[in-house]
Amino acid sequence: MSWKEYFFRDDLVADRLPWGGLTHPNIMQNKDNSFFGILAYEAYPIGRKKIVMPTFTNGWNIWIEHQHTIPEDRNFLILCWNPFVDRNENVLNGLGSESISWSKVKDAFYRTLLEIYSRISEVTTCHVLEYQEILDFLSFSLSLGQTKIEMPETPLYLDALLSQDIDFNFKENHILIDNKKMLVVSLPAMADEKQMSVIYESLAHINFRHVQRLLLFNQQHAEKEQQHYASRWCSGRKSIKKLIHKDILNTINGYHMDAFFTLLTEDMYNQVETYIENILTTLELPYIIEDFNLKDIWWGSLAGIFRANTTPPIIGFSSIDELLVHYQRKEAAHTYV
Repeated sequence: MSWKEYFFRDDLVADRLPWGGLTHPNIMQNKDNSFFGILAYEAYPIGRKKIVMPTFTNGWNIWIEHQHTIPEDRNFLILCWNPFVDRNENVLNGLGSESISWSKVKDAFYRTLLEIYSRISEVTTCHVLEYQEILDFLSFSLSLGQTKIEMPETPLYLDALLSQDIDFNFKENHILIDNKKMLVVSLPAMADEKQMSVIYESLAHINFRHVQRLLLFNQQHAEKEQQHYASRWCSGRKSIKKLIHKDILNTINGYHMDAFFTLLTEDMYNQVETYIENILTTLELPYIIEDFNLKDIWWGSLAGIFRANTTPPIIGFSSIDELLVHYQRKEAAHTYV
């Protein structure tokens, strides 16, 4: 028996990227047969009509990504589905009550993507990314704008295509991309709308990504997960324990991550790190300048990688509006459509 296939070279990033190919104009099919699609949307004032999402079950995941370059801000929602397949090739975790045959799984995912597009379109401008737009999004996620890849005639083997011209270095406890150092800052507690506006404005002079990811649970599994995680809380004080549990779960539940990513030259790294620390301290927001977990968080921030950074506890949100970006630059906004 050999373990050779489980060892990865740090410079072969394609081995760890799940991206297979665009087997549909709007859908990335990953190497593990999961799927994702991407919606671009304009930031909108909070308080408009609430967006009601489908009732998700285990195996569905959402990324909310804000990409900033000078002078553009772009907002995306990535929907990912990892179908659970039985021995008869029936998919068990679709959004309806009935199983779906594997031959129809891509159509089912596309219908769900269009359904979410329709619901977001009721409150703001939105469209579904296709072909080159998907590659542009993924390319920025990897290199924060340092590379651009033209879509090949046959859009397959995208793991290699999107990473081949980027110099990755994962030695020691850092991520170096084209000789620039990745700074990763996590927010254990979500910033409110005003705090996030201050952060975005303060970082307007550098390229950055702000990514939230939610690994979704259905209601039954969410409650089971929460009970397991909190099983030793307040032993012997059931009334207190019940009170603590009261507002943790909500309509949409899952493992949530919230982090900022930027690439910096060595001489700028400490300066920008201190600058960001001062901003977050002034806003009285808890934060973590990532070190030990930096790589796991970065991998988990990339669209379709739901196996990295799977960290409890579970948390609930009343609607997707709590996660979507509402920040609008004072100057003219970037238009997608």
